[in-house]
Amino acid sequence: MTASGDDTTSKFLGEDIGAMLNYSGYYGMALDPKINKNAGKIGTAPMPKGSVDITHLAGWNIGIPADAKNPDAAWKFLEFVLGKTNSVKYLESGAAAIGRKSIINNAELVAKNPYLPQLEIPSSSRIERYPQIAVWPEFEVAAIEAVTQVLTGKQKTQPALDALNEKLKPILAKEPKS
Repeated sequence: MTASGDDTTSKFLGEDIGAMLNYSGYYGMALDPKINKNAGKIGTAPMPKGSVDITHLAGWNIGIPADAKNPDAAWKFLEFVLGKTNSVKYLESGAAAIGRKSIINNAELVAKNPYLPQLEIPSSSRIERYPQIAVWPEFEVAAIEAVTQVLTGKQKTQPALDALNEKLKPILAKEPKS
């Protein structure tokens, strides 16, 4: 079992693994026959959802800090970098797609990157951020260790979750109170 996006993608591209959940930024690698023995045989599907459609945003979010020395220039830079022309260039060079309507509705780009329509966030979706906690690195390691024990058959689910809850108590106790 691996935990990082890079490790997961390397295994998926080089071995016979049936499915992978990962960031859209890795899709370009999945298309490359030089590094993916199954290139051309991969499909995409939206994440499963329940009765309420929730879109979680995390990671590589871009913004301008409140104390920016020149917020107008920063905004102009972001408009340039993330604009229609450059967002296509980024995608074509193998970078993660920017969720612009001009990208996800571009038939030529969708033909090469079939996952693009899945980046559209429906207007009915509730947007939430992943929890931002200071102790996340320790939390993540503990959670990954517990899940790995279950997925590899070394421990049953409920005992692993019970042990994880106990392991997380002192970790979460260190979380600063706001």
